[in-house]
Amino acid sequence: MFFRNCISVFGVFAGLWGGLQAQQQIEVLNADLFTLENSPEGSVRKLQGNVQMKQDSALLYCHTAWHYPQENRMRAEGSLRIVLKNGVVLTADQGTYDGRTRVAHCWGNVVLVDSTARLETSRLTYYRNEGYAYYDTGGKLTEADNVLTSRVGYYYPDRDLASFRRQVRLTSGEGYRLYSDSLEYLVKKERALLVAPTRVWNADSTRTGYACGGYYDSPREELFLHTRARLQDTAWTLLADTLFYNSPQDTGWAHCRVYVLSADSTRFLAAERARFRQLTREVWLWENPWLVEYAESDTLSLFADSLYARDDSVAHVHLFEACKNARLHMKDLQSRSGWLQYLRADSLITLAQDPVLWSSDNQLTGDTIRIWVAANEVDSLFVDRNAFMLSRVDSSHFYHQLRGRQVFARFKNNQLCWMQVVGNCESIYFMEDGPDFVGMNQAYAAQLTLWLEDNSPVRLRLDTQPKGTFFPIHEVWQNPPQLEGFYNRSADRPRAFITVRP
Repeated sequence: MFFRNCISVFGVFAGLWGGLQAQQQIEVLNADLFTLENSPEGSVRKLQGNVQMKQDSALLYCHTAWHYPQENRMRAEGSLRIVLKNGVVLTADQGTYDGRTRVAHCWGNVVLVDSTARLETSRLTYYRNEGYAYYDTGGKLTEADNVLTSRVGYYYPDRDLASFRRQVRLTSGEGYRLYSDSLEYLVKKERALLVAPTRVWNADSTRTGYACGGYYDSPREELFLHTRARLQDTAWTLLADTLFYNSPQDTGWAHCRVYVLSADSTRFLAAERARFRQLTREVWLWENPWLVEYAESDTLSLFADSLYARDDSVAHVHLFEACKNARLHMKDLQSRSGWLQYLRADSLITLAQDPVLWSSDNQLTGDTIRIWVAANEVDSLFVDRNAFMLSRVDSSHFYHQLRGRQVFARFKNNQLCWMQVVGNCESIYFMEDGPDFVGMNQAYAAQLTLWLEDNSPVRLRLDTQPKGTFFPIHEVWQNPPQLEGFYNRSADRPRAFITVRP
Protein backbone atom coordinates (compact mmCIF):
# COMPACT_ATOMS: atom_id res chain seq x y z
CA MET A 1 0.00 0.00 0.00
CA PHE A 2 2.82 2.40 0.93
CA PHE A 3 4.60 1.62 -2.34
CA ARG A 4 1.42 2.28 -4.31
CA ASN A 5 0.92 5.65 -2.55
CA CYS A 6 4.51 6.61 -3.33
CA ILE A 7 3.93 5.87 -6.99
CA SER A 8 0.77 8.03 -6.96
CA VAL A 9 2.57 10.94 -5.32
CA PHE A 10 5.45 10.62 -7.77
CA GLY A 11 2.97 10.66 -10.68
CA VAL A 12 1.34 13.84 -9.43
CA PHE A 13 4.75 15.47 -8.93
CA ALA A 14 5.83 14.48 -12.46
CA GLY A 15 2.64 15.96 -13.89
CA LEU A 16 3.15 19.22 -12.01
CA TRP A 17 6.79 19.36 -13.15
CA GLY A 18 5.74 18.78 -16.80
CA GLY A 19 3.16 21.55 -16.47
CA LEU A 20 5.77 23.91 -15.05
CA GLN A 21 8.09 23.03 -17.91
CA ALA A 22 5.31 23.70 -20.45
CA GLN A 23 4.60 27.04 -18.76
CA GLN A 24 8.19 28.18 -18.45
CA GLN A 25 8.26 31.89 -17.75
CA ILE A 26 9.04 34.49 -20.38
CA GLU A 27 12.33 36.14 -19.44
CA VAL A 28 13.33 39.71 -20.17
CA LEU A 29 16.90 39.82 -21.44
CA ASN A 30 17.21 43.48 -22.42
CA ALA A 31 15.33 46.78 -22.73
CA ASP A 32 16.58 50.38 -22.95
CA LEU A 33 13.66 51.63 -20.84
CA PHE A 34 11.74 49.69 -18.19
CA THR A 35 8.44 50.99 -16.74
CA LEU A 36 6.15 49.26 -14.27
CA GLU A 37 2.45 49.91 -14.75
CA ASN A 38 -0.75 48.75 -13.09
CA SER A 39 -3.75 47.60 -15.08
CA PRO A 40 -7.00 45.67 -14.49
CA GLU A 41 -5.09 42.61 -15.70
CA GLY A 42 -2.46 43.04 -13.00
CA SER A 43 1.10 44.33 -12.95
CA VAL A 44 2.41 45.20 -16.42
CA ARG A 45 6.00 45.74 -17.46
CA LYS A 46 6.40 48.15 -20.34
CA LEU A 47 9.68 47.63 -22.17
CA GLN A 48 11.01 50.04 -24.79
CA GLY A 49 14.02 50.09 -27.08
CA ASN A 50 15.98 47.01 -28.18
CA VAL A 51 13.67 44.72 -26.31
CA GLN A 52 14.86 41.12 -26.07
CA MET A 53 12.84 38.36 -24.42
CA LYS A 54 13.14 34.61 -24.19
CA GLN A 55 11.18 31.48 -23.42
CA ASP A 56 13.25 28.29 -23.49
CA SER A 57 14.75 28.17 -27.04
CA ALA A 58 12.60 30.95 -28.52
CA LEU A 59 13.97 34.51 -28.72
CA LEU A 60 11.67 37.54 -29.17
CA TYR A 61 12.82 40.97 -30.34
CA CYS A 62 10.77 44.17 -30.77
CA HIS A 63 10.78 47.93 -30.20
CA THR A 64 8.07 48.07 -27.53
CA ALA A 65 6.59 45.29 -25.40
CA TRP A 66 4.09 44.85 -22.57
CA HIS A 67 4.96 41.94 -20.35
CA TYR A 68 2.34 40.30 -18.11
CA PRO A 69 4.41 38.07 -15.81
CA GLN A 70 1.46 36.80 -13.77
CA GLU A 71 -0.21 35.52 -16.93
CA ASN A 72 3.09 34.62 -18.58
CA ARG A 73 2.32 36.46 -21.81
CA MET A 74 3.45 39.54 -23.72
CA ARG A 75 2.31 41.97 -26.41
CA ALA A 76 4.72 43.61 -28.83
CA GLU A 77 4.72 46.51 -31.30
CA GLY A 78 7.29 47.67 -33.80
CA SER A 79 9.60 45.33 -35.69
CA LEU A 80 8.56 42.16 -33.91
CA ARG A 81 10.89 39.25 -34.59
CA ILE A 82 10.64 35.73 -33.16
CA VAL A 83 13.53 33.31 -33.67
CA LEU A 84 12.86 29.61 -33.09
CA LYS A 85 15.34 26.78 -32.64
CA ASN A 86 14.41 25.06 -35.92
CA GLY A 87 15.68 28.00 -37.97
CA VAL A 88 12.26 29.61 -38.35
CA VAL A 89 12.19 33.40 -38.11
CA LEU A 90 8.86 35.20 -37.76
CA THR A 91 8.60 38.98 -38.28
CA ALA A 92 5.56 41.30 -38.07
CA ASP A 93 4.46 44.82 -37.16
CA GLN A 94 2.65 43.64 -34.02
CA GLY A 95 1.91 40.48 -32.12
CA THR A 96 1.24 38.66 -28.89
CA TYR A 97 2.83 35.61 -27.36
CA ASP A 98 1.32 33.39 -24.68
CA GLY A 99 3.96 31.51 -22.71
CA ARG A 100 1.41 29.09 -21.27
CA THR A 101 0.09 27.81 -24.61
CA ARG A 102 3.25 28.80 -26.53
CA VAL A 103 1.09 30.38 -29.24
CA ALA A 104 2.14 33.54 -31.12
CA HIS A 105 -0.42 35.78 -32.89
CA CYS A 106 1.12 38.20 -35.39
CA TRP A 107 -0.36 40.80 -37.71
CA GLY A 108 0.79 43.50 -40.07
CA ASN A 109 3.31 42.57 -42.81
CA VAL A 110 3.84 39.11 -41.36
CA VAL A 111 6.78 37.16 -42.83
CA LEU A 112 7.86 33.66 -41.82
CA VAL A 113 11.14 32.37 -43.26
CA ASP A 114 13.17 29.21 -42.83
CA SER A 115 16.12 27.75 -44.71
CA THR A 116 14.34 27.54 -48.09
CA ALA A 117 10.84 29.08 -48.00
CA ARG A 118 9.29 32.46 -47.28
CA LEU A 119 5.67 32.86 -46.15
CA GLU A 120 3.95 36.26 -46.32
CA THR A 121 0.51 37.20 -44.98
CA SER A 122 -1.32 39.96 -43.09
CA ARG A 123 -2.20 37.86 -40.02
CA LEU A 124 -0.69 34.60 -38.77
CA THR A 125 -0.84 32.31 -35.74
CA TYR A 126 2.11 30.09 -34.85
CA TYR A 127 1.60 27.09 -32.58
CA ARG A 128 4.95 26.10 -31.09
CA ASN A 129 3.72 22.95 -29.34
CA GLU A 130 2.22 21.57 -32.55
CA GLY A 131 4.93 23.09 -34.75
CA TYR A 132 2.86 24.83 -37.43
CA ALA A 133 1.69 28.25 -38.61
CA TYR A 134 -1.86 29.13 -39.72
CA TYR A 135 -3.42 32.01 -41.64
CA ASP A 136 -6.92 32.67 -43.02
CA THR A 137 -6.59 36.15 -44.51
CA GLY A 138 -4.68 35.20 -47.64
CA GLY A 139 -1.01 34.39 -47.91
CA LYS A 140 1.90 33.70 -50.26
CA LEU A 141 4.61 31.05 -49.95
CA THR A 142 7.76 31.44 -52.08
CA GLU A 143 10.43 28.79 -52.62
CA ALA A 144 12.91 29.05 -55.50
CA ASP A 145 10.76 29.67 -58.64
CA ASN A 146 7.57 28.45 -56.97
CA VAL A 147 4.98 30.91 -55.71
CA LEU A 148 1.88 29.59 -53.96
CA THR A 149 -1.05 31.75 -52.89
CA SER A 150 -4.21 30.80 -51.03
CA ARG A 151 -6.91 32.16 -48.76
CA VAL A 152 -6.14 29.71 -45.93
CA GLY A 153 -2.85 28.00 -45.22
CA TYR A 154 -0.99 25.74 -42.79
CA TYR A 155 2.79 25.55 -42.70
CA TYR A 156 4.73 22.84 -40.82
CA PRO A 157 8.43 23.81 -40.84
CA ASP A 158 9.60 20.70 -38.96
CA ARG A 159 7.86 18.45 -41.49
CA ASP A 160 8.76 20.55 -44.56
CA LEU A 161 5.07 20.55 -45.45
CA ALA A 162 2.56 23.26 -46.36
CA SER A 163 -1.18 22.76 -46.75
CA PHE A 164 -3.32 25.29 -48.61
CA ARG A 165 -7.09 25.73 -48.82
CA ARG A 166 -9.45 27.90 -50.86
CA GLN A 167 -8.39 29.61 -54.10
CA VAL A 168 -4.99 27.92 -54.20
CA ARG A 169 -2.71 28.93 -57.06
CA LEU A 170 0.83 27.73 -57.78
CA THR A 171 3.12 29.42 -60.32
CA SER A 172 6.41 27.70 -61.12
CA GLY A 173 8.63 30.07 -63.12
CA GLU A 174 8.54 28.98 -66.77
CA GLY A 175 6.94 25.69 -65.73
CA TYR A 176 3.34 24.87 -64.91
CA ARG A 177 0.58 26.74 -63.12
CA LEU A 178 -1.85 24.94 -60.82
CA TYR A 179 -5.22 26.08 -59.51
CA SER A 180 -7.26 24.19 -56.93
CA ASP A 181 -9.35 24.47 -53.79
CA SER A 182 -6.89 22.32 -51.81
CA LEU A 183 -3.22 21.60 -52.33
CA GLU A 184 -0.34 20.12 -50.32
CA TYR A 185 3.24 21.25 -50.89
CA LEU A 186 6.49 19.51 -49.92
CA VAL A 187 9.03 22.20 -49.09
CA LYS A 188 12.66 21.48 -50.10
CA LYS A 189 11.43 18.84 -52.58
CA GLU A 190 9.44 21.56 -54.39
CA ARG A 191 6.63 19.11 -55.06
CA ALA A 192 2.92 19.95 -55.06
CA LEU A 193 0.51 17.16 -54.07
CA LEU A 194 -2.94 17.20 -55.68
CA VAL A 195 -5.62 16.34 -53.10
CA ALA A 196 -8.67 17.87 -54.80
CA PRO A 197 -9.82 18.68 -58.36
CA THR A 198 -6.96 20.70 -59.84
CA ARG A 199 -6.47 22.53 -63.12
CA VAL A 200 -2.98 22.62 -64.66
CA TRP A 201 -1.57 24.66 -67.53
CA ASN A 202 1.87 25.60 -68.84
CA ALA A 203 3.33 29.10 -69.09
CA ASP A 204 1.93 29.90 -72.56
CA SER A 205 -1.35 28.01 -71.96
CA THR A 206 -0.76 25.71 -74.95
CA ARG A 207 -0.98 22.67 -72.68
CA THR A 208 -3.59 22.16 -69.97
CA GLY A 209 -4.45 19.38 -67.56
CA TYR A 210 -6.89 18.30 -64.90
CA ALA A 211 -6.98 15.66 -62.17
CA CYS A 212 -8.29 14.97 -58.69
CA GLY A 213 -5.03 13.48 -57.43
CA GLY A 214 -1.32 13.23 -58.21
CA TYR A 215 1.64 15.56 -57.93
CA TYR A 216 3.69 18.18 -59.76
CA ASP A 217 7.47 18.03 -59.32
CA SER A 218 8.76 21.52 -60.09
CA PRO A 219 12.54 20.87 -60.51
CA ARG A 220 11.91 17.99 -62.91
CA GLU A 221 8.79 19.54 -64.45
CA GLU A 222 6.99 16.24 -63.99
CA LEU A 223 3.24 15.79 -63.84
CA PHE A 224 1.67 12.71 -62.30
CA LEU A 225 -2.12 12.82 -62.55
CA HIS A 226 -4.76 10.30 -61.51
CA THR A 227 -8.52 10.11 -60.94
CA ARG A 228 -10.28 11.73 -63.91
CA ALA A 229 -6.89 12.69 -65.32
CA ARG A 230 -6.72 14.78 -68.48
CA LEU A 231 -3.91 16.36 -70.52
CA GLN A 232 -4.75 18.57 -73.48
CA ASP A 233 -3.11 20.75 -76.12
CA THR A 234 -4.32 22.47 -79.28
CA ALA A 235 -4.44 19.23 -81.31
CA TRP A 236 -5.71 16.50 -78.99
CA THR A 237 -6.86 15.55 -75.50
CA LEU A 238 -5.52 12.58 -73.53
CA LEU A 239 -7.77 10.97 -70.90
CA ALA A 240 -6.81 8.12 -68.55
CA ASP A 241 -7.09 6.83 -65.02
CA THR A 242 -3.39 7.62 -64.54
CA LEU A 243 -1.10 9.98 -66.49
CA PHE A 244 2.58 10.87 -66.25
CA TYR A 245 4.47 13.48 -68.27
CA ASN A 246 8.01 14.88 -68.11
CA SER A 247 8.21 18.19 -69.99
CA PRO A 248 12.00 18.54 -70.57
CA GLN A 249 12.25 15.00 -71.95
CA ASP A 250 8.84 15.18 -73.66
CA THR A 251 7.98 11.65 -72.53
CA GLY A 252 4.87 10.37 -70.85
CA TRP A 253 2.69 7.34 -70.24
CA ALA A 254 -0.94 6.62 -69.50
CA HIS A 255 -2.60 3.62 -67.86
CA CYS A 256 -6.15 2.25 -67.72
CA ARG A 257 -9.04 3.49 -69.88
CA VAL A 258 -6.80 5.60 -72.11
CA TYR A 259 -8.52 7.81 -74.70
CA VAL A 260 -6.88 10.17 -77.21
CA LEU A 261 -9.39 12.59 -78.74
CA SER A 262 -8.77 14.91 -81.68
CA ALA A 263 -9.53 18.61 -81.23
CA ASP A 264 -12.28 18.50 -83.86
CA SER A 265 -13.89 15.38 -82.27
CA THR A 266 -13.78 13.49 -85.59
CA ARG A 267 -11.62 10.65 -84.25
CA PHE A 268 -10.30 9.08 -81.09
CA LEU A 269 -7.95 6.29 -80.04
CA ALA A 270 -8.39 4.04 -77.02
CA ALA A 271 -6.34 1.44 -75.16
CA GLU A 272 -5.36 0.25 -71.69
CA ARG A 273 -1.72 1.37 -71.95
CA ALA A 274 -0.03 4.18 -73.84
CA ARG A 275 3.22 6.11 -74.20
CA PHE A 276 3.29 9.54 -75.77
CA ARG A 277 5.34 12.56 -76.78
CA GLN A 278 3.32 15.72 -76.64
CA LEU A 279 5.58 18.12 -78.56
CA THR A 280 5.75 15.82 -81.58
CA ARG A 281 2.19 14.60 -80.90
CA GLU A 282 3.11 10.93 -81.02
CA VAL A 283 1.37 8.15 -79.11
CA TRP A 284 1.97 4.39 -78.86
CA LEU A 285 -0.93 2.27 -77.64
CA TRP A 286 -1.21 -1.39 -76.67
CA GLU A 287 -3.49 -3.76 -74.75
CA ASN A 288 -6.66 -3.74 -76.86
CA PRO A 289 -5.97 -0.50 -78.78
CA TRP A 290 -8.42 0.84 -81.36
CA LEU A 291 -9.00 3.86 -83.55
CA VAL A 292 -12.34 5.32 -84.60
CA GLU A 293 -12.69 8.07 -87.21
CA TYR A 294 -16.09 9.59 -87.88
CA ALA A 295 -17.30 10.94 -91.22
CA GLU A 296 -20.66 12.04 -92.55
CA SER A 297 -21.21 8.91 -94.63
CA ASP A 298 -19.13 6.27 -92.81
CA THR A 299 -17.13 5.37 -89.72
CA LEU A 300 -13.63 3.90 -89.86
CA SER A 301 -12.70 1.49 -87.06
CA LEU A 302 -9.19 0.09 -86.66
CA PHE A 303 -8.10 -2.58 -84.17
CA ALA A 304 -4.69 -4.23 -83.66
CA ASP A 305 -2.32 -5.59 -81.03
CA SER A 306 -0.53 -2.22 -81.01
CA LEU A 307 -1.16 1.19 -82.55
CA TYR A 308 1.08 4.17 -83.30
CA ALA A 309 -0.29 7.60 -84.13
CA ARG A 310 1.26 10.93 -85.01
CA ASP A 311 -1.03 13.88 -85.59
CA ASP A 312 1.20 16.93 -86.02
CA SER A 313 -0.49 19.73 -87.96
CA VAL A 314 2.65 21.91 -87.71
CA ALA A 315 4.82 19.27 -89.42
CA HIS A 316 1.89 18.25 -91.64
CA VAL A 317 2.20 14.63 -90.48
CA HIS A 318 -1.01 12.68 -89.88
CA LEU A 319 -0.03 9.04 -89.54
CA PHE A 320 -1.50 5.90 -87.98
CA GLU A 321 0.23 2.52 -87.88
CA ALA A 322 -1.20 -0.79 -86.67
CA CYS A 323 0.99 -3.83 -85.97
CA LYS A 324 0.00 -7.47 -85.56
CA ASN A 325 -3.55 -8.57 -86.24
CA ALA A 326 -4.64 -5.25 -87.75
CA ARG A 327 -8.35 -5.16 -88.54
CA LEU A 328 -10.01 -2.34 -90.48
CA HIS A 329 -13.78 -1.94 -90.68
CA MET A 330 -15.86 0.45 -92.75
CA LYS A 331 -19.46 0.10 -93.89
CA ASP A 332 -18.59 -1.39 -97.30
CA LEU A 333 -14.93 -2.28 -96.82
CA GLN A 334 -13.05 -4.47 -94.34
CA SER A 335 -9.50 -5.74 -94.12
CA ARG A 336 -7.14 -7.82 -92.04
CA SER A 337 -3.33 -7.74 -92.16
CA GLY A 338 -0.18 -8.06 -90.09
CA TRP A 339 0.64 -4.36 -90.58
CA LEU A 340 -1.38 -1.32 -91.61
CA GLN A 341 -0.44 2.31 -92.23
CA TYR A 342 -2.91 5.16 -92.63
CA LEU A 343 -1.60 8.48 -93.99
CA ARG A 344 -4.45 10.94 -93.51
CA ALA A 345 -2.71 13.78 -95.36
CA ASP A 346 -2.39 11.58 -98.47
CA SER A 347 -5.66 9.71 -97.84
CA LEU A 348 -3.68 6.48 -98.26
CA ILE A 349 -4.13 3.18 -96.42
CA THR A 350 -1.39 0.55 -96.91
CA LEU A 351 -1.82 -3.11 -95.92
CA ALA A 352 1.09 -5.55 -95.71
CA GLN A 353 2.09 -8.89 -94.16
CA ASP A 354 -0.51 -11.30 -95.51
CA PRO A 355 -3.20 -8.67 -96.19
CA VAL A 356 -6.75 -9.46 -97.24
CA LEU A 357 -9.45 -6.97 -98.25
CA TRP A 358 -13.20 -7.51 -98.54
CA SER A 359 -15.67 -5.36 -100.45
CA SER A 360 -19.17 -6.77 -100.37
CA ASP A 361 -18.79 -10.35 -101.77
CA ASN A 362 -15.32 -9.67 -103.21
CA GLN A 363 -12.10 -10.76 -101.54
CA LEU A 364 -8.68 -9.37 -102.55
CA THR A 365 -5.28 -10.63 -101.43
CA GLY A 366 -1.69 -9.85 -102.39
CA ASP A 367 1.71 -8.99 -100.96
CA THR A 368 0.80 -5.31 -100.52
CA ILE A 369 -2.54 -3.49 -100.86
CA ARG A 370 -2.85 0.29 -101.09
CA ILE A 371 -6.21 2.05 -100.74
CA TRP A 372 -6.89 5.70 -101.59
CA VAL A 373 -9.73 7.51 -99.86
CA ALA A 374 -11.37 10.70 -101.18
CA ALA A 375 -14.19 12.67 -99.57
CA ASN A 376 -14.40 10.02 -96.82
CA GLU A 377 -15.08 7.28 -99.38
CA VAL A 378 -12.83 4.64 -100.95
CA ASP A 379 -11.69 5.94 -104.34
CA SER A 380 -9.23 3.35 -105.70
CA LEU A 381 -6.78 0.64 -104.74
CA PHE A 382 -3.62 -1.09 -105.94
CA VAL A 383 -2.52 -4.68 -105.18
CA ASP A 384 1.17 -5.35 -105.74
CA ARG A 385 2.47 -8.88 -106.44
CA ASN A 386 0.53 -12.12 -106.13
CA ALA A 387 -2.81 -10.41 -106.57
CA PHE A 388 -5.82 -12.67 -106.21
CA MET A 389 -9.52 -11.82 -106.25
CA LEU A 390 -12.42 -14.12 -105.64
CA SER A 391 -16.09 -13.26 -105.64
CA ARG A 392 -18.87 -15.57 -104.57
CA VAL A 393 -21.62 -15.92 -107.16
CA ASP A 394 -24.85 -15.16 -105.28
CA SER A 395 -25.48 -17.91 -102.70
CA SER A 396 -23.98 -20.73 -104.80
CA HIS A 397 -20.76 -22.64 -104.26
CA PHE A 398 -19.19 -20.98 -107.33
CA TYR A 399 -16.57 -18.22 -107.17
CA HIS A 400 -15.40 -15.84 -109.85
CA GLN A 401 -11.60 -15.78 -109.63
CA LEU A 402 -8.86 -13.48 -110.91
CA ARG A 403 -5.13 -13.98 -110.51
CA GLY A 404 -2.20 -11.86 -111.64
CA ARG A 405 0.88 -9.90 -110.70
CA GLN A 406 -0.86 -6.57 -109.97
CA VAL A 407 -4.38 -5.20 -109.67
CA PHE A 408 -5.70 -1.66 -110.19
CA ALA A 409 -9.26 -0.99 -109.05
CA ARG A 410 -11.71 1.89 -108.75
CA PHE A 411 -14.69 2.37 -106.49
CA LYS A 412 -17.97 4.21 -106.78
CA ASN A 413 -20.04 4.85 -103.66
CA ASN A 414 -17.60 2.63 -101.73
CA GLN A 415 -18.26 -0.32 -104.09
CA LEU A 416 -15.96 -1.90 -106.68
CA CYS A 417 -16.89 -0.76 -110.19
CA TRP A 418 -13.76 -1.41 -112.31
CA MET A 419 -10.69 -3.60 -112.02
CA GLN A 420 -7.65 -4.26 -114.17
CA VAL A 421 -5.27 -7.20 -113.64
CA VAL A 422 -1.83 -7.21 -115.30
CA GLY A 423 0.94 -9.80 -115.55
CA ASN A 424 0.29 -13.53 -116.12
CA CYS A 425 -3.44 -13.13 -115.67
CA GLU A 426 -5.72 -16.10 -115.06
CA SER A 427 -9.47 -16.00 -114.60
CA ILE A 428 -12.42 -18.22 -113.88
CA TYR A 429 -15.76 -16.70 -114.73
CA PHE A 430 -19.17 -18.34 -114.36
CA MET A 431 -21.71 -17.35 -117.00
CA GLU A 432 -25.42 -17.04 -116.27
CA ASP A 433 -28.58 -16.87 -118.35
CA GLY A 434 -31.19 -15.38 -116.11
CA PRO A 435 -31.40 -17.49 -112.94
CA ASP A 436 -29.53 -20.43 -114.49
CA PHE A 437 -25.81 -21.06 -114.87
CA VAL A 438 -24.71 -21.75 -118.45
CA GLY A 439 -21.09 -22.64 -118.00
CA MET A 440 -17.64 -21.58 -116.86
CA ASN A 441 -14.94 -19.80 -118.83
CA GLN A 442 -11.31 -20.25 -117.81
CA ALA A 443 -8.95 -17.83 -119.52
CA TYR A 444 -5.30 -16.69 -119.64
CA ALA A 445 -3.95 -13.33 -120.80
CA ALA A 446 -1.27 -10.75 -120.16
CA GLN A 447 -3.95 -8.29 -119.03
CA LEU A 448 -7.64 -8.42 -118.26
CA THR A 449 -10.26 -5.84 -117.32
CA LEU A 450 -13.37 -6.44 -115.24
CA TRP A 451 -16.45 -4.25 -114.83
CA LEU A 452 -18.76 -4.64 -111.85
CA GLU A 453 -22.21 -3.46 -110.80
CA ASP A 454 -23.37 -3.69 -107.21
CA ASN A 455 -20.02 -5.34 -106.47
CA SER A 456 -20.79 -8.22 -108.87
CA PRO A 457 -18.87 -8.87 -112.17
CA VAL A 458 -20.91 -8.04 -115.28
CA ARG A 459 -18.25 -7.90 -118.02
CA LEU A 460 -14.78 -9.32 -118.60
CA ARG A 461 -12.27 -8.37 -121.29
CA LEU A 462 -9.00 -10.18 -122.05
CA ASP A 463 -6.13 -8.36 -123.77
CA THR A 464 -2.80 -9.40 -125.35
CA GLN A 465 -2.91 -12.97 -126.69
CA PRO A 466 -5.79 -14.28 -124.64
CA LYS A 467 -6.53 -18.00 -124.36
CA GLY A 468 -9.68 -19.47 -122.96
CA THR A 469 -11.69 -22.63 -122.53
CA PHE A 470 -15.43 -22.88 -122.04
CA PHE A 471 -16.84 -25.65 -119.85
CA PRO A 472 -20.55 -26.52 -119.80
CA ILE A 473 -21.95 -26.11 -116.33
CA HIS A 474 -22.64 -29.83 -115.85
CA GLU A 475 -18.89 -30.56 -116.19
CA VAL A 476 -17.92 -28.32 -113.28
CA TRP A 477 -21.06 -28.44 -111.17
CA GLN A 478 -19.86 -31.02 -108.68
CA ASN A 479 -16.22 -29.93 -108.47
CA PRO A 480 -15.65 -26.36 -109.70
CA PRO A 481 -11.92 -25.69 -110.38
CA GLN A 482 -9.84 -23.29 -108.30
CA LEU A 483 -6.87 -21.22 -109.41
CA GLU A 484 -3.53 -21.61 -107.64
CA GLY A 485 -3.58 -19.51 -104.48
CA PHE A 486 -7.33 -19.83 -103.93
CA TYR A 487 -8.11 -19.33 -100.22
CA ASN A 488 -11.52 -18.28 -98.99
CA ARG A 489 -10.90 -16.24 -95.82
CA SER A 490 -14.45 -15.09 -95.13
CA ALA A 491 -14.21 -16.53 -91.60
CA ASP A 492 -11.46 -13.96 -90.85
CA ARG A 493 -13.56 -11.04 -92.02
CA PRO A 494 -13.95 -8.33 -89.32
CA ARG A 495 -17.52 -7.79 -88.22
CA ALA A 496 -19.11 -4.52 -87.15
CA PHE A 497 -17.64 -3.09 -83.95
CA ILE A 498 -19.57 -1.25 -81.27
CA THR A 499 -17.80 2.05 -80.75
CA VAL A 500 -18.88 4.52 -78.08
CA ARG A 501 -17.57 8.05 -77.89
CA PRO A 502 -15.62 8.62 -74.65
